[in-house]
Amino acid sequence: MTMKTRNYITLGMLCLFVIASCDDKQEEEPPKAPVAEFEVEKTWYEAGEPVVFNNLSENAVSYYWEFGSSATSTEENPVFTPDLQTPALGYRFRAKLTVMGEDGQEDSTEQFVIASHRMFRRIVIKEMDETIEQSLPSDSEKNTELIWLMGPAADPFAWFGDHQSLPPLVLPDEYELPLESGLWPASLPMGNTPWMLDLYVRLEDDETPELLDSFRFNPTQQEARQVNKHIHLFELSGEHITLDVEYEYVQESSLP
Repeated sequence: MTMKTRNYITLGMLCLFVIASCDDKQEEEPPKAPVAEFEVEKTWYEAGEPVVFNNLSENAVSYYWEFGSSATSTEENPVFTPDLQTPALGYRFRAKLTVMGEDGQEDSTEQFVIASHRMFRRIVIKEMDETIEQSLPSDSEKNTELIWLMGPAADPFAWFGDHQSLPPLVLPDEYELPLESGLWPASLPMGNTPWMLDLYVRLEDDETPELLDSFRFNPTQQEARQVNKHIHLFELSGEHITLDVEYEYVQESSLP
């Protein structure tokens, strides 16, 4: 083999190495830029109700969450429970997500989540078993009184109630319990806690009322539908009676 031939072979091998190296560089794509995105399930959250953050980010390897002014998390899908210091108010807290990609690039996004206290607004007897309706005490000369007592299951001393007199032998198809705003103690917002509601009936001036039905429920675990911007409604079923319970969140305009 002549020297000239060897040089050609060496040059050919070098070209192949250069071409192969170029192909390898072409195949190595740069890391994709991260995109931060997340969502929450609802518009309003109750104080004490956990907020689950669903992370929809792409091309990210790490996550840093900021909730309000101090709480943070590095979980992919964190759960944050807002704590309202003032029972009569709600607030918006900022949720910010910052993500990092493989090469150190960052992206962030944020949105405000509204946390608020719910307040009972209206309770209506929607349905009543015929057997119960027919057994209601009646007297042509006395009014029939429906009595309700309601409060947190864990604090019976904080319960409150009222009664409503109905004309003799008359019970409306939809009886609205006399739930006035003035009866609602500011220290008892409707929250993520078990509640009890008992309905009684008696003839006017009788000393001992008769229990009609009992309801045990957690407001945040009821499937509610939205009536308008602030008012929601859920159905509550006891053994004999079905109620429609309306509640409203603290008005958005009152949030700081």
